[in-house]
Amino acid sequence: MIDILSKLLLGASNNCAQLLSSPGRTDVDKSHLAGTWLDVGVPSFKNLSHIGTARKVLRMTLFAFTCLVYALQQPSFELLATIGDAISSFLKFPDSTTKCQGLLSSTEVRKEAATRDSSHDGVWRFTVMRWAMAAGAQRWRIRLSLCLLPWFTAVATILAVTDLKSTVFEMWSGSVGSFDVADTFFRSSSLLGKVLIANTPQIVVSRAYIFYNNIFTCMLLSRETSAFAGKRKYLRCTAPIGRQNATCSLQLPFRYSVPMMASMSILYWLTARSMFLIEISVYNIHGDIDQPRNISACSYAFQAIILALALGGIIIVALGVFATRKLTPDIPPIGSCSIAISAACHANPQEKKLGVLPLMYGVIPGSGRDRQGKELVGFSSRGVEPLVSGRAYYYRRTGLDWIGLGLFYQAMHRLNARMSRLNATIR
Repeated sequence: MIDILSKLLLGASNNCAQLLSSPGRTDVDKSHLAGTWLDVGVPSFKNLSHIGTARKVLRMTLFAFTCLVYALQQPSFELLATIGDAISSFLKFPDSTTKCQGLLSSTEVRKEAATRDSSHDGVWRFTVMRWAMAAGAQRWRIRLSLCLLPWFTAVATILAVTDLKSTVFEMWSGSVGSFDVADTFFRSSSLLGKVLIANTPQIVVSRAYIFYNNIFTCMLLSRETSAFAGKRKYLRCTAPIGRQNATCSLQLPFRYSVPMMASMSILYWLTARSMFLIEISVYNIHGDIDQPRNISACSYAFQAIILALALGGIIIVALGVFATRKLTPDIPPIGSCSIAISAACHANPQEKKLGVLPLMYGVIPGSGRDRQGKELVGFSSRGVEPLVSGRAYYYRRTGLDWIGLGLFYQAMHRLNARMSRLNATIR
């Protein structure tokens, strides 16, 4: 029961952390003017340096229930917790720093931020996109290594120190969590050291759950966004207006979150019974405790270890299967990048109340053309045309794009600060 409750608390804390790290529209606008972007719809440490101090402190402490109430009851504050919240906000109040850049992808944004230059020529090129691309290579490398390395280490250790054939044949005679007094170790260590050793695998599993939640959130967010290129649909928002879809989850639907929570809870339960602390008191014939013969050590249950490794392997394979699924190709991979999201939200000025209408992504007829007759692309409530591979679209890159504006405003801020110091010195 304690294991189940702790796993439920971990899941609640993770959702709470995502709410508290979700940027407001003001945070996003300030970041765009500063030449950077924020993540929308996914848990993000990147956002912590751009959100308010109070929310930052609450995010770090992770007081799950208090934080959740605080986040949901903030007055005069537009929270962008889902991709639908962001699209609705940017359609209502377009971001001038990303105008005429509807083909901008999250990959391009990161590339431009690193090089301070844009190589985008406004030509749409068809590419096969899969769920795995949503999380980004760096996120996969870091988080996947945190799961695969412990799993392969445990498997290698089992194969090295045991006679696998005889052990697997004999282990079913006991129950999950049963142990032999001979299978103890760290008898001479301190109690604190033994507690830390026994609970280390559970910490690894908890971190793995956070990794899986983060990866699936990124992949399902991209799937939700790419679906707008295939059919017209209403936005899914935390504070729905009109016929917008209400959401009782931030990003993970129950058909994904419930199996994930259940499988990770079982894995956590098996891990807790794989390695544990034991305290054995030995009594003499007179009924007194024979202190020198007492046993305080760590032990393990081979049956639980095998089952935990098997379930962990299944979970890893399942992640790989989902990662190979294809996304709808007729939309750039926007991901959780706030700049890429805002770039797709410059529709025809004649369209009113876009956020509450069913939307679709594509070429927007009548939204304006450049001198070569190239049309704008983005979200629209009216009829749109699909993107054509190899065709150029209206994509304006001027000296004052989102990077240029950021550098411009930073320079102006520094100039104003210098003028203020100069005026103070003259006075």
